[in-house]
Amino acid sequence: MANLLITLYNVDDLKTMHELYKACGITQLIGYQTLGNYISWFEREPQQKHIKIYTLPNVWRKSGLYLIVDRYQLMINALDTAEAAAELRTALLQLDWSRGYKMTGVPDIHHDTIVKILTDLNLFIDIVRLQIMIMPRAEALALEVSISPEYEFRPLVPDEAVVVDNIWYSRAKGSLAFIKRLIKYNYNIGIYLKSTGELIGWCIRQAYPQLSYISKRILLQLFSIV
Repeated sequence: MANLLITLYNVDDLKTMHELYKACGITQLIGYQTLGNYISWFEREPQQKHIKIYTLPNVWRKSGLYLIVDRYQLMINALDTAEAAAELRTALLQLDWSRGYKMTGVPDIHHDTIVKILTDLNLFIDIVRLQIMIMPRAEALALEVSISPEYEFRPLVPDEAVVVDNIWYSRAKGSLAFIKRLIKYNYNIGIYLKSTGELIGWCIRQAYPQLSYISKRILLQLFSIV
């Protein structure tokens, strides 16, 4: 059977899909921010060798269906339409499942559908459910953040991806290059020991932008928030 998936390369097409999620407001924040992240990457560097954004022809302009394969990561979404479950099944059955994926940014409305499809394919599934807490921007800006005087903040550089990857819980083949790209393109901050310049902690905004990867190399109380 011929593969039904098409690949979206055109930034204007991605922006059209992006607007579908924007129109849904906070209920489709995952799709809106995830697509916004990849649009910004394609605008900066159109030739993204390891990123594929798949969808189905003739439906994506209505349903916003996407399957984003970014090295070993897979992000799946569609608007909450009557056809969503059937379209997700059609699309997911076209993927190459001979490899494993780390799936992120999957909304609750599609969990049951996706788990059923993966179960039917006899695939091993390990699920970690997250609860996302949202703070209004005005409240976040009002927080007073202080750091111990022996430390300093500054942005990470791509060469420091090795340090991050060495202790990353999702370390896998391709994760080092993935982290380098996150550092290059996305907001990030590192905490450094002033006396030596050693990187001891960091926060990196992920490709799925509601989440940021926060970690530290040594167990210290680095800063306080009031």
